[in-house]
This record gives sequence, C-alpha cells and structure tokens, in this order.
Amino acid sequence: MLNYTDTNIKLLPYHVGLVLLVVANVAFHVEGSLGIYFSICVIAMSMITFTELYRHGFHRYKEPCTLYLTVLYGMYTLYGVLFLRKGTYNLDFMLFTYAQDVCLYIVMRHIFMQRNWATSLSVPFIISSIVIITYLLIKEHDMVFVAQAHQRIGGSLSGNVNTVGSSLGIMSFVLATYYGVVKKKEVFYVLIPLLVVMLLTGSKKTVFVAVLDIMAIYIYEKNKVSSFVKICIVGAFFIWIAMESSYFYDILGKRIDDMLTTMTGLGRGAYSHSTDAREGMIAEAFHLFLDYPLFGGGMNYFWYATVKYPMYTYSHCNYTELLCNYGIIGFLIFYIPYLTNSVSLWRTKDKYWKEHVFGITWLFLSLALGWATVQFSDRCISYIPIIASYAIIESLKAKRLQQVIESHWHNYARGER
Repeated sequence: MLNYTDTNIKLLPYHVGLVLLVVANVAFHVEGSLGIYFSICVIAMSMITFTELYRHGFHRYKEPCTLYLTVLYGMYTLYGVLFLRKGTYNLDFMLFTYAQDVCLYIVMRHIFMQRNWATSLSVPFIISSIVIITYLLIKEHDMVFVAQAHQRIGGSLSGNVNTVGSSLGIMSFVLATYYGVVKKKEVFYVLIPLLVVMLLTGSKKTVFVAVLDIMAIYIYEKNKVSSFVKICIVGAFFIWIAMESSYFYDILGKRIDDMLTTMTGLGRGAYSHSTDAREGMIAEAFHLFLDYPLFGGGMNYFWYATVKYPMYTYSHCNYTELLCNYGIIGFLIFYIPYLTNSVSLWRTKDKYWKEHVFGITWLFLSLALGWATVQFSDRCISYIPIIASYAIIESLKAKRLQQVIESHWHNYARGER
C-alpha cells in the first residue's frame, strides 16, 4: 500500500531545476528580461541533465514521451523552415523549448516514481508560486494595491495577461490536487493568493480553471455530501465577490457579463469585442483548414489567409491553429497521445486511483485551455500536463515491474519456486 501522507521529501537538483524552469517561463520570458530567462533555463536544464545522466544514464531519454516531443518539434521545424507562409519562424526559441520539455519529462519521471509523489510534485510549485507572486507584487504594486486602479494584472510577466492566467492555472491545479491527496491545510496559504492573482489577470478562462481546482479537491474527498455543501458555499461567496465588488467586477466580473451577453443575448453586460472576435476567428479558421485539410496550409497559414481578422497573427485556439498549419495529420500527431494516455491511466484506476485521477483531470484542463490558447507554440508550461501523463504511465509501469521482481525474490528467498 503506497503511503500518500508522507510529506517528507529530499530536495534534489530535479526539484530545484523544476522551480527554476517554472519561474523563468512564467516571469522572465519578456522583453528586457530575456537574458535572465535564458540564464535561469540553462542552469536548470544543466542541473536536471547532469543529475539524470549520473543517476540513470540515457535510459529515460529513450522513453515514449521523448519520442513524442521529438516528432512534434520536428514537425514544427519542418513546416517553419520549408512551408512558412508569413512572418518568421523562431527556430532558436522552439528548439530551446523542446530541450526544456525533455528536461521537464525527466523531472516528472523522477517525481512520479516516489511514494509521496503529490508532495514531491507540489513543493516545487509552492516555491515557484511564492516567488512569482512576490515578483508580481513588486513589479505591479501600484495596480494591485491602489483601489482606484481596477486594472488587470500580470502584464509584466511572460506573454500577455491571458497567457499568464493560463500558466498560473496550471500551477494552481497542482496545489489543489496536493490538498486533495495529502489534506495539508497549509497549502491554502499559497493556493488562495495564487487563485486571487490568477483571477485578477482578468482572463475569463481562469474562472473555469478555478472551478476545476475546486473539483480536484472535491473528487478526493471521502464525505462527498459535506464537501459539496462547502464547495457550493465557497463558490457562491466568490461569485458574489466577483459580481458585487467594484474592484473584482471591473477586472473580471464585467468581462464575464459581457461574454455571456455577447454569446446569448441575455444578461446585463454589453457587447464584448474580445468574445465576438474569438468566435469569428475560430469559425474562419475552420473554413481555412478546409483549403488544405490533410497536411495543412503551412506555418502561420491563418495569419496568411485570414480575410476578416488581418490584425491578428493567430486564431487564438490551439485546435484551429493546428488544423490550419498542419492539417489533420499534424492535429492527430499532437492530440492522439491525449486519448491513448487517458486510456492507459483509466486502466490503472483500481490500484493507482489517485495518479489516475490526477493525470486524466490535468489532461482535461489542458484540452479545455486549448480552446482559448495556442499551446503548441507556447512556452514549456503548456506542455506540462501531457508530459506528466507520460511520466505517470511510465513510472507506474516501473513500479509494477519492481513489485513483480520483489515478489519473485521474496518467494525465492522462502524457497517457493
């Protein structure tokens, strides 16, 4: 029986490297800080790589996840170099991200081999969250602490406020799962500030992430009825805050009102150009995909071919962007592992239920975010859910093999052959 309540872990270069990669990609991939970003990532990848080679050699570099990542980035590079329709292909960034993704897999592979995997995974994300929140408050303290500001925060971090919200959402899901598995209430000292900062980015998708975080806690609870009542009370309180507090309403609540009004024609909101434009871009992107349905129209095809939205360089949806650029073939290469890994995790539900739930729900989060975020060309943070699912599957295979060997050895020692 695995001990999920053991909260003692030994911090290794794997964990330190994970902290550095997360902090660098969420906070420092921005003009003016690219030197810091590059330096931190190189240090992190060096720590992870040398530790792995010393402990395990090249064995884990030959596993399915590395093959998947190699095929993906090979496809990106082939299209970016030979079939670029418009703009430029940032080869250096994509190959650098590929190297980070491989290092993330090595870290995840180590983490999910641990008996206390939930703690081993969460501690680096807790540290990363504290560092990122502190850095954000220092950079944007005027917008956060001045009551009259009522502005979306996160613009000083990597990407725009929407991508920052997605990145923080992936991090918050780890902490929510950690509480669900280990029941350490101290995690709320970090999770709640992280959720508040995530929601204050004003990204509408963060509301869905917050709901999924709550579900991640609920699904591990034994007393479902009591937990459901508590969740309803907490949810109602946060909805009331978002809609009735002028500070939160101006940043997030109004955007939700406007989105619902634009989509349904109901509610007290006004027309939302953001929602309307996203719906229009997705619809047009599906039509453009039909121009070259099998292999796609080439890199940046939406940007090249769009008629209605020439001011946008991409369709703001991972599904349509993959279909436009790489066609059905590229789309399947990217997403088939989401299906096969989910099936593999489902088969482990009887013996490794908590790993099974975590892996599948994290994949679901990634799939949901894909409707509003272009993930395939994003930083390595967006690849963490699929990488983690591969790591869980391979680690469970190794654990089962180890248990079989130990059982045979035990029987041999007792003279039972």
